[in-house]
Amino acid sequence: MAVSLFSTAILADENDWDKPCASAAYSDVNKSMWYHQAVDYVLKNNIMAGTSTTPMMFSPNVAVSRAMAVQVLFALAGKPVGFPDPGFTDLTQDWYKDAVYWAVYYKITAGVGDGQFAPARDVTREQMALIFKAAAEYCRINTSQRGDLSKYADAGSTSFWAKEAMQWAIAVGLMTGTSATTLEPQATLSRAQLAQMLYRFHSGAIGVPGPASITGIQASYSGNTAHGTVLDKNNPGISVAAIYNDGHTTAVQDWSILVPVTLVAGETANVTIFSGAMQCNLQVTCTTDPGELYKPTCTAVTYSDLVNNVSAFLSKPVKISGRVFSNPGLGTDVVLYMICEGTEAKKIKMNLSYKEGDKPIKINDEVTVYGDFRGMDGSYPSIAVRYYDIDKAADSADDTIVR
Repeated sequence: MAVSLFSTAILADENDWDKPCASAAYSDVNKSMWYHQAVDYVLKNNIMAGTSTTPMMFSPNVAVSRAMAVQVLFALAGKPVGFPDPGFTDLTQDWYKDAVYWAVYYKITAGVGDGQFAPARDVTREQMALIFKAAAEYCRINTSQRGDLSKYADAGSTSFWAKEAMQWAIAVGLMTGTSATTLEPQATLSRAQLAQMLYRFHSGAIGVPGPASITGIQASYSGNTAHGTVLDKNNPGISVAAIYNDGHTTAVQDWSILVPVTLVAGETANVTIFSGAMQCNLQVTCTTDPGELYKPTCTAVTYSDLVNNVSAFLSKPVKISGRVFSNPGLGTDVVLYMICEGTEAKKIKMNLSYKEGDKPIKINDEVTVYGDFRGMDGSYPSIAVRYYDIDKAADSADDTIVR
């Protein structure tokens, strides 16, 4: 799921002046250095961690690797999982695999060729600018700003593919020169420099508008709607998207269905989809004709068959025909009819679990009922109706509609 990289930040409070800073426990973080505030920020917000606990070390001057670069952004995105394996052959450590899958899927970065990602390779300043620009675009942040690189004597050493990213990073204040006249685009990025970029990007301290935030998720269906189709995580027809407060949506890969649902002819299925703390409902109507599906399985029976052979027909699909003699009207789940067999009227209780709105049943209609025999309800048979055919009476004695 695409999420805001400007997630809730823990900012310094004016009353915190006398409290120890987050980096105080790290023996190699110099409070007088330019990076101190940024390191404090990334530690307090759990964006970066130390490199050692015995002793506590942050290693501000250690080079940033490609694995580390995507891992910190992956952490900011909430560590979503479920993305396809891009097939790199050199991803040997589990701690960064999900981050690489995510970053490659959203085109925040890519491999280096020959099926390799090179997770241990150092990241340069211009490469990190490119990664941050892609991350900003992933968050739907405007990256059209362009800064002037000509004031830096070494600006010409910027790779052609990184020029726009460097111009953007300079324009919005995400990156500055290493001096008033040097940019050093090819220089290796240090952990202290990465902390500074993360601080500026995540805290909103630079001139970059924050991205839209997620307000919910939605699901759609474009798959098979035939009877018996299962709606579960493995159904390729289900698509889930995150909804942002600016109206745009992005695809969600990490979602689940706790209770799968099977489509039934003539019915609409409801399934609940979860993604993190959010959920949504998906409705799918089965397009299989319930009559054509159910009719062939039904056995033609008479009233006497049902009365005299209860055990033989119990819970079996049956069909029975007759004339509607009475209709109790609306507001009841179980409708009582009189079915004419020969010259004698007999009662059949029909539970209309399936109702065709375009074929309302009226008194004197000739009805063929297809349903499951439920047994005897008192002295008369009871059928759970699945489908029915109607031959309309020419002059109905009652216009009451069964729904």
